[in-house]
Amino acid sequence: MSGQTDLHLSRLRESLRAINTFRDDRITAYDSSFKTWRECTKQSLNALFGEQHAYTRRFSSLQFWEPRLRVRMSRSSAPAWSHRDQEFFYNDLDRARALLTDAIEKFPVLADQASPVTASASSARPQIVVNVTNVLSQSTHVELSQILTTLDSLGLPPDRLSEAKMHAKELAEEAQGQQRWPVLAKSLKALESMGKSVYENVALPILLEMPKIQTGLKG
Repeated sequence: MSGQTDLHLSRLRESLRAINTFRDDRITAYDSSFKTWRECTKQSLNALFGEQHAYTRRFSSLQFWEPRLRVRMSRSSAPAWSHRDQEFFYNDLDRARALLTDAIEKFPVLADQASPVTASASSARPQIVVNVTNVLSQSTHVELSQILTTLDSLGLPPDRLSEAKMHAKELAEEAQGQQRWPVLAKSLKALESMGKSVYENVALPILLEMPKIQTGLKG
């Protein structure tokens, strides 16, 4: 298997382990660490199996809260989290656990089946469909220095600004390195607690670089 395939399989194993953490910490689907987990898990399933595969489609269809009529809300508001939402959340986490366990176990078999019996040297490796690069255009490139400059413009008090820069650096280092969920979640939660503008202008741009790093588009 290629390095990118190994990376995405490793990410799915991390996603599987993270489910126990979500249950133990009693978080909700509104938590930033869960939102990141959900998006990146979907990206890795898409990269390994393709957008139309049953694993990817089944995971994408999980709601993780009680279905509601779609209502128009301001960007700063969200429906109240209820006991029923928590039940749906846990049930869908269990479904995600079963799906990811099966996907990880079946991937080597499915990859072998997808490989041609005879292949030239140039096409010997299994072709993996990677669509995660659509998250950002390939021409977009976010540097940590840009993020820190943005932070300076948000009008944070000096102590909060210093703390935000520290967490931004930690998040960027982890996003460009091992991409471990517990470490990412810690920095994400800290940045989210500093307000919506910090989360949207600092955390999200760093996270959106991760698919490009995984697929080798950023060097």
